[in-house]
Amino acid sequence: MMPSEPKQLQEYKDIICSSDFLVDVIEKLAEIMRELNIKDYSLSGGAVYQIVWNYKLSQGLQYGLGDLDVVYYDNCLSEEKEAYAQDRVREHLAYQKYPVEVTNQARVHLWNKSMHHVESNSLTSLEDAIASWMPLCACVGIRKTEEGLLVIAPYGLDDIFNLTVRPNNKPEKSQTVYNQKVLKWSELWRDLTVIPW
Repeated sequence: MMPSEPKQLQEYKDIICSSDFLVDVIEKLAEIMRELNIKDYSLSGGAVYQIVWNYKLSQGLQYGLGDLDVVYYDNCLSEEKEAYAQDRVREHLAYQKYPVEVTNQARVHLWNKSMHHVESNSLTSLEDAIASWMPLCACVGIRKTEEGLLVIAPYGLDDIFNLTVRPNNKPEKSQTVYNQKVLKWSELWRDLTVIPW
């Protein structure tokens, strides 16, 4: 894993904590995950990397946000258990306006096969899952711990702070999906530097 520079990591945490909305979501998420006894989880997706783009470009911090992505890792592959966790997390975060996606990353290879007819390796941990996402700037997750805000960023934070979007060229990743994301984001954040596939 590529650690972020301490100064950059602190700046990232400061940006996250400058959003009352995100601070509240992180707190509420910690509450419900404790209730569900899910320790290995994170808030991920656009909420935790696009906020840096917005901060650097002097946009509203939630500009461009479409939903909240909550991911966790549980070796129990029960579809019913995942559905229960999804329902409880969504209920707990229903006070805010954004849709909430909740995914057990240990089950991703199963729904890749059933929904997309794509064979993929099973993910071995939450960190392994986060490192597999597209593009690299999206490979970040955060959660509240007793010590403060924990940041999981396998490739560091440079791309986020540099407004750089680059592909994660893992074999199972899709160039089409990457290009679709890039097209959408380039319309919303015109200062992004996009690295072609």
